[in-house]
Amino acid sequence: MAGLAALLAFALLTVAVLAPWAALIAADREVSTPAMRFADDAGLRGLLVAWQAASMPSCAHGALTVIAALAWWWHRQTRRVLLALAAAYLTWWLTPILKNAVDRPRPQVPDPLWGIGGYSFPSGHASNVTAAALALGIVLWPVMPASGRRWVAAGGGAVVVLTCADRVLLGVHYLTDVLAGVLLGAGIGCLALAGTRFHRITNREALPAGIPRAA
Repeated sequence: MAGLAALLAFALLTVAVLAPWAALIAADREVSTPAMRFADDAGLRGLLVAWQAASMPSCAHGALTVIAALAWWWHRQTRRVLLALAAAYLTWWLTPILKNAVDRPRPQVPDPLWGIGGYSFPSGHASNVTAAALALGIVLWPVMPASGRRWVAAGGGAVVVLTCADRVLLGVHYLTDVLAGVLLGAGIGCLALAGTRFHRITNREALPAGIPRAA
């Protein structure tokens, strides 16, 4: 199952960071400073800071909640909507707990493009945007044609990639922080998706003979 595989990968990465695995820590540090130098431009810096604000967990979940409510009003698939929202909000609740447990300092780089407090692992922006993107796909899938589904999937993937790049370029997260965030959000989101599929399968199996089954 994709969700369990993602959560297992997250757990292994967490162990490697806590150990700490010297090669992984060195690779993280080698990425951080060059990435920030690439982004050391006033115009690009402004875009990065703007994207940071737009991809805040509160913004992602606020937008998701509104869209989920509209989708529920349209197709009334209560279980699907509740599972999607539960996955997104569970990720939002769990991420700071994991940050405090791992207790990893943010990157120590000269002249960071953006100063911020708190801990680094996993990235809250990455985990929450990933979970919200998957949750959005879950609630919109039944009401969209195939072409629309492709656009939702591509758009969600692009938002996740841009958010991860933003966190590293601003110097507030290591590469492994955002990777861990994606794995955490994807793992929880995929488990919610599996829950919707399991419910659909069991409903079909429970239908008495002679009652037509939905496609």
